[in-house]
Amino acid sequence: MITAPSQAGVAAGSTNRGARRLGRWAAVFVPVLGAILVATAQPAAAASPHRPYSEGTAQRVAAVRTVLAPTATFNNHDLNPQICGSNNWISEYPTWTVSNVTANSARVHSLKITYRPGRTSHIGGGYLINGNGTQVGSYFHSAEATTAGYTKTWTFNKTVSFGSQDRLYFISNYRPSNQGEPALCTGEGGLYFYLRPI
Repeated sequence: MITAPSQAGVAAGSTNRGARRLGRWAAVFVPVLGAILVATAQPAAAASPHRPYSEGTAQRVAAVRTVLAPTATFNNHDLNPQICGSNNWISEYPTWTVSNVTANSARVHSLKITYRPGRTSHIGGGYLINGNGTQVGSYFHSAEATTAGYTKTWTFNKTVSFGSQDRLYFISNYRPSNQGEPALCTGEGGLYFYLRPI
């Protein structure tokens, strides 16, 4: 004899089906919600620590080649956190183009630098120095770098000695915009881009 299910049984079945649907919904939605919360909770990228120099290396070959050197950062906030704003910094990303690299010298074609400041900053001139500390080139430049970034290719086309220091280098000058800070925070700074043979 077929008997009709009791109201309690029907209710229990409905509850079980609802629980299963809720479980499937939770399995899909909760990880997505978690990912959204994690993404929105991430802090903004912080400035790199103060390291106002880059040490690149070039292999001893005759062919023209590019050298991606480490980033240099001038961070006034890192140096004086009590008086210089948290956006008072600049990071500079260098790429050298060289050829005829020997133990003693290199033909230096150019240095491309991408400037990324924490605030609008003025990019000034620069100096190319050989390994004996002698200036072999002075380069005038004047431009504003915004937080969106600015790229400048410094063209040299010079054969430069690695000298007694076993490296040559370029100094790039910059000055952050003044946002009401003391002069210590807004003076001109120089970043050094070294290149040595390996």
